[in-house]
Amino acid sequence: MFDLSQVVITGPVAPNNDWIITGIAYDMFGNLLVDFGEGVSLYQWFPAQPVEWQYDIVQRFVPSMIISLQNGAQL
Repeated sequence: MFDLSQVVITGPVAPNNDWIITGIAYDMFGNLLVDFGEGVSLYQWFPAQPVEWQYDIVQRFVPSMIISLQNGAQL
């Protein structure tokens, strides 16, 4: 479990519609897990992760994408 009460997700942010994550995350015991500092760009961070991890995340995302498209979302 994480305490994300101080984490802020802002997006999309111009000029490239990026998502920026700021704030501090703690574990359930109040121990600091990560300080996002001035902000972490999702578009810079994600491609820097191992391809196997990226693939796992995309696999988890696909069912939501299918439902969204079935409900009329545009490609």
